[in-house]
Amino acid sequence: MRTIKRFEASNESTLKAASIYVRDSRCFIGTSDRTTDGVWIGRGNTTVVHLDQNEALGAAVLDALRLSRTKIPHPAQSEWTAVRRRSLDPIVAAAGLRSWRSFIRSAQLISVHLEADTLELELYERDDRRSGFFKSFENRRTASPICQPSSIGLAVHEILRGHELLATDTQ
Repeated sequence: MRTIKRFEASNESTLKAASIYVRDSRCFIGTSDRTTDGVWIGRGNTTVVHLDQNEALGAAVLDALRLSRTKIPHPAQSEWTAVRRRSLDPIVAAAGLRSWRSFIRSAQLISVHLEADTLELELYERDDRRSGFFKSFENRRTASPICQPSSIGLAVHEILRGHELLATDTQ
């Protein structure tokens, strides 16, 4: 297995990103685009797949990564509220909820990056000190060569299972 050393130093044309929000045994998968200033923002597309459907989960992640773009115009300060709404409102609606805060109350975030033929997943947890934000979960990552959709689904399970084992060990 190869790992990606630093995303910032990577070849812009081959770097792709997506997000997987896991909540109530469902995965909400969306594409991320990178602005000209290097900030990743959600595109606002959302695919919902049940967590136990490995093949469909992996296929949805690959589809989201295929749509990812780099060098999109960086939003002006006055545009950020609209960018945030465009990115998050479809996820909240797909969950059947009314607010982002209610969505993330029990959600986990997995950030997915693809560079060349290496896929990297990083697990994040909700940041209780900053409402609406996530923080890295002890830098827990898994990387693998790009593979079949079912293998990507299994990698999602692996990273979540590792989180559960660590949480159980600390109690």
